[in-house]
Amino acid sequence: MLLHLANFVLPTDRGDYGSGAVEIMDRGGILIVLMEFDRSSTGTALFAAGGIPHDLDVADFSGDSLQRRLPGQAGTQQFFHVGDRAFVVYVVLGSGRAAGLLVPEVNRMLDLLSIL
Repeated sequence: MLLHLANFVLPTDRGDYGSGAVEIMDRGGILIVLMEFDRSSTGTALFAAGGIPHDLDVADFSGDSLQRRLPGQAGTQQFFHVGDRAFVVYVVLGSGRAAGLLVPEVNRMLDLLSIL
């Protein structure tokens, strides 16, 4: 399962982690990727956290967390499980400097997600 959420129009052609989209983000852009991993990953330490994270903090974001580093952008990867399913939520902010404004919006978007 792969889901892309954004506060801007997503291009039709894009990679799993948002390549093709992150290049067109403006400073106020948010891209959220929810990706499922093989169920055998669920019992590993990486996926130990339970439930979709929805309390991200500005300190969780940095340029070092990006799959593709672009000037000014910041990101985070949060691994977790729901039941016997393993996931990552990968978030890219169009501007790390605007994280104080963007991260609360990210958390609101994550609050709307549910995994059945």
